[in-house]
Amino acid sequence: MLTVHRTGRVGLSLVFSLSLIFALSLAAHGQQWPLPTPGDQASLVSHHPSYDLMTIHPPDELPMVGGLDFLSDGRLVVTYMDPRGSVKIYDGVQGDDPSAITVTEIAWGLFKSLGLKVVNDEIYVLQEHELTKLIDHDGDGIINEYRTVVTGWDQSGNFHEFAFGLIYDEEEEVFYANLGSSIYPGGLSIIPSPAGLDRRDYGSIRETKW
Repeated sequence: MLTVHRTGRVGLSLVFSLSLIFALSLAAHGQQWPLPTPGDQASLVSHHPSYDLMTIHPPDELPMVGGLDFLSDGRLVVTYMDPRGSVKIYDGVQGDDPSAITVTEIAWGLFKSLGLKVVNDEIYVLQEHELTKLIDHDGDGIINEYRTVVTGWDQSGNFHEFAFGLIYDEEEEVFYANLGSSIYPGGLSIIPSPAGLDRRDYGSIRETKW
């Protein structure tokens, strides 16, 4: 056991040293590491020919999209992980004219929303601390009630304790999501988690029946 432990440390040290040498070499040539890739610090340079791309947001806007899904009538619902914490509906995205698209903000004040799912034309948003159902009681297109569907997973306030990747299983009628683990600045996981649970595992949340 002791031998394995020491070997593991040597291996990690070797990998770290080689990575450091590689990073310093890139820096000497004016490049950063890790290298930017399309979708991560770099723009897309091409796309699969079976897809058509169309920019639907204003050119002066750099949206921090946290999740999106479609209503049955073709309108696109988008939640944003920005300081305002808004949810917007894009109407006209099924057409070919971006100038014909209209955008309506229907909700705001959400906290780190990184998941959105439309189920039977009802909108659910995953915030860091809860799954929320957005309800428009008076039919004016603006959300009147932010109903807590489920909450209770522990949090410590660590910046990396995201709840994300919301999906819905239609057969089981269950929502699933991932819970991000607590980390130190730089990326090293905090073990045990200060939130009181091992957030490295997949978390699952079940819809409350009303």
